[in-house]
Amino acid sequence: MVNKLSKGVSVLSTVSIMSFLFATKVSAQFMSFTTQNYDLPGPEEDLMVWVLKIINWLIGASALVAVVMIVFSGFRYITAAGDENRISKATKTLTFAIVGLVLCFISGMIVNFVLSNILNQ
Repeated sequence: MVNKLSKGVSVLSTVSIMSFLFATKVSAQFMSFTTQNYDLPGPEEDLMVWVLKIINWLIGASALVAVVMIVFSGFRYITAAGDENRISKATKTLTFAIVGLVLCFISGMIVNFVLSNILNQ
């Protein structure tokens, strides 16, 4: 135990001494920094364009979730094996997934209409 501790202390002290002995001089305070304006790549876009992109992405993601739920409800319906309770759960899941998909399409149309016509985007 003492041997491991003394070995660890000697390694730590050696590394510390070496880092202080071989440290390089940094003259950051004497460096001259020029302020240049660099153009960012891509077109300039304002905040409303970004908001529209984010909203459209979220609507697309929720539509994807609705489609996955439609497939999942179909799987539940196929594997119900004639059980009325499982068939009704699959039917409810399918109904809610279709309603969600329709709401995604309607919300996408409303958002695009409002932002393009009313806000002139």
